[in-house]
Amino acid sequence: MELSLVSIIIPAFNRAHLISETLDSVLAQTYIRWECIIVDDGSTDHTADIVEKYVRKDNRFQYHIRPETHKSGGNGARNYGFGLSNGDFVIWLDSDDLLKESCLQERVLFLKNNSELDFAVFSMGFYCNGFKTIDENREVVNKCNKETLEQFLYGKKLPWQVSRPLYRKEVIEGILFNEDLQVFQDDEYNIKILNKNPNYKSIDITDCYYRIDEDPDKLTSKESFFKIFPSLFEYYKSVFSILEKDKLEDFELGMVDKFYHLVRFYHKSSKNNKTILKTLQLFHKQFRLNYKTRFKFWSIVYLNSLWYNKRGHYRLIKQIDKL
Repeated sequence: MELSLVSIIIPAFNRAHLISETLDSVLAQTYIRWECIIVDDGSTDHTADIVEKYVRKDNRFQYHIRPETHKSGGNGARNYGFGLSNGDFVIWLDSDDLLKESCLQERVLFLKNNSELDFAVFSMGFYCNGFKTIDENREVVNKCNKETLEQFLYGKKLPWQVSRPLYRKEVIEGILFNEDLQVFQDDEYNIKILNKNPNYKSIDITDCYYRIDEDPDKLTSKESFFKIFPSLFEYYKSVFSILEKDKLEDFELGMVDKFYHLVRFYHKSSKNNKTILKTLQLFHKQFRLNYKTRFKFWSIVYLNSLWYNKRGHYRLIKQIDKL
């Protein structure tokens, strides 16, 4: 019986110093029927030279350059790679993360033995300075789709990262990453999938590793949050178009609260005011926010723009929170 083909799709940008370890972890897989599609997003270092060595070594590796028909960024590179893929199953892998040797073997076997599932989610550990460790604070999320959607929309922690699921390709056919987003792209992508009401299961087996080495090109989560505002309007506009009205009504309080806290904690410059107020109008159009809620947003926007970190700022913030 022929083994199913697994497509591993990796976007890459200036990863010459890291990508070898990622590709070595793919090459070491005990499951042998895979294709690894690396899509270069316009690297200016030696990423191409490094990847070409793997292509020459093993024809299961493919190297492509993102065409102009896709926007720059990891999302455009992923979408182009997906269009080239031929697998029965798909894994999204970042160019600096690693797979355990048995990752594909265990994931494919699990979905083969559970034919009712559309995808399965596995646990992710950490890779730091050559050492792999288990995430002691990992969560195994097995909830109904509505509750999982809630976590992606306004939970404190995402239910899973992009490398953790193995998808049956037919389940995600036609579902693409939003190329207009710099952040929230994983959230939005998973919201699209969960909105189709798929069957999934999370497994507490750690089979991939997130790199936490000090890398000057890799943003910390705190730094990346300061970049949210250029994507904020596009993200919520997309979410409002994905979810049906009755679902949105159930999520209204949580979504409004999440939006407020993003502005409260990460808005520090008046240059973001236009985008935030435009997004607030979008919320008002969708939910018909009352005047008190809108006043609360207006207050926090202008207070943070004019008074951030100045004396008395925190006390005023706490007063606004009580509105």
